[in-house]
Amino acid sequence: LPPSVVPGTLAAITVNVSPLVEVELGKPLEIPCTYKPSIGNAVNVQWFIVSTPHFISKLTRLRIIYKDMNEFLIDDGTDYSDRINKGTDFTLMLNTTMAMDERDFICQVSAGPAGVGEATASVKVFCNSPPAAPKVDITASTLPVLVNKQLYKIGECLVQNAYPEPNITWYKGSVPLLPSAAPHFDVKVTPTVTKETDGTFTVTSVLNYKPQKSDVRAKYHCEVNYKMPGSSKAIDSEKINVTMH
Repeated sequence: LPPSVVPGTLAAITVNVSPLVEVELGKPLEIPCTYKPSIGNAVNVQWFIVSTPHFISKLTRLRIIYKDMNEFLIDDGTDYSDRINKGTDFTLMLNTTMAMDERDFICQVSAGPAGVGEATASVKVFCNSPPAAPKVDITASTLPVLVNKQLYKIGECLVQNAYPEPNITWYKGSVPLLPSAAPHFDVKVTPTVTKETDGTFTVTSVLNYKPQKSDVRAKYHCEVNYKMPGSSKAIDSEKINVTMH
């Protein structure tokens, strides 16, 4: 049975988990797992993560904790060995959420002759509060620019401590400045994305623009769009203008 099926059934056991779990970076993570029919304590439970090792191209499973009759045992040597809390039921509990936890988790229940069942929870991780909220900084060109002559660096937009990876859009007034194709090349936007050691993203976007006469009073800013649990949000930078000749 494909691991994406929720609930999952192999033989007579039906396993249920929440198909989507949204959690804040750094907060505890809990994924309850239930099954039917009830068979008492004569069941074995295993939790797996789904990952893509760097040396192979296909998805693979890695067990991180299992319950053999009445005892929970944590698998050694995984990225979860030090973060799993043993529970009293089949709930998977992590004491802190990291960016790497944005993946699928599989709960598998086996009950001997009664059969085996499994279900998959997809975890989405978000930055939701300071200091993890995105920060916007913008720097303007300090040199006067010539009208309609060449591309000039108008500004640089910086976003730090963001997860998932945010998008940056530049605006002149209320009009988005999208990269232009030949033969005009009036707008050039250069993004740089860095994944930090904690899994968060630092994103820089540089705007190069060929100003027109009508832009003498124009103000420029960048907008950062990022996802939150159940919604999308945006942050606007300060507005800047440039000296033109």
